[in-house]
Amino acid sequence: MDMDKLSKTRNPSWSEERLFLKVLMEGKATLFYYSENLFVRFFCKVGDSTLEQLIFKEYYAGNNEIASNIDFRQQLWMEVRCGDADISQVENIRYSKNDLTRYFKKYNSCMGEKPEPEKKRSFTNMFNLRITPGITSTSISVRDIVTPERSTNFGSKTGFRIGMEAEYILPFMKKKWGLVAEPSFIYFKANGTNQLGNATIDYQSLEIPFGVRHYFFLNDNMNIFLGAFLIINPRITFDSQILFDYRYAAPVIVKTKGSVAFGAGMSYKRLSLEVRYIPGREILGGYPNWFTDCRIISYVVGYRLF
Repeated sequence: MDMDKLSKTRNPSWSEERLFLKVLMEGKATLFYYSENLFVRFFCKVGDSTLEQLIFKEYYAGNNEIASNIDFRQQLWMEVRCGDADISQVENIRYSKNDLTRYFKKYNSCMGEKPEPEKKRSFTNMFNLRITPGITSTSISVRDIVTPERSTNFGSKTGFRIGMEAEYILPFMKKKWGLVAEPSFIYFKANGTNQLGNATIDYQSLEIPFGVRHYFFLNDNMNIFLGAFLIINPRITFDSQILFDYRYAAPVIVKTKGSVAFGAGMSYKRLSLEVRYIPGREILGGYPNWFTDCRIISYVVGYRLF
């Protein structure tokens, strides 16, 4: 610990802030918890009384010594005490989630409240299912290294996408990681010109990206998240092809290769917004003389069904 950053006074320095607190134990006495990085504070509310912070403060006491203000023990003895309690019950309580939760549970039980059994999250609670419509901005250009005159830039076009996302929240690492699979339908149709004439691409694809997502919780209802996805073959491309309008020109059949995607977004309760980017996709994998540059940016609106 950096002593230069410690206060030299024992008494806490109060300030007014709006915080989002997590309920650790609810009953006659309710215990609340706040954590940000390594900063941890506990609050309590007994009956109809006002919310009160449990006081704990480390401070510099001189001579390279760190002392602690542990007035939270006195607060517990004065305000959260069962009738037959002994002072030894609070003398050794640490300012920690486990010790304080255990103490409040015992107090509520003493006050005649039956402790609620610990709730374990079921598989249903660990599983999220969302519908994921949205808007896509797709740009495609193709290049023929054998006949460069056929190389065509189809430009960029905006369209709609629809998908269904299944997510499983991993039951460890504070439930901040999820495994995601999202079947989605993409449609792109555009015209372009080259040195030999005109060309039309009709690209329809049903794909299933698999990925991981990491959450950063802002409060109980809101979070931001980052995701990375792998889109693997096979893809269902519904006879997608590129047609050329000059004589004897055979259509070029779309056959996509695997690619990656990256996403970032935020969610509030059941709603979510995400921006997803697919860079440099190859969509003419069946032709060694053709190279393509297909980039897709998707703006996805999600609604969690359960």
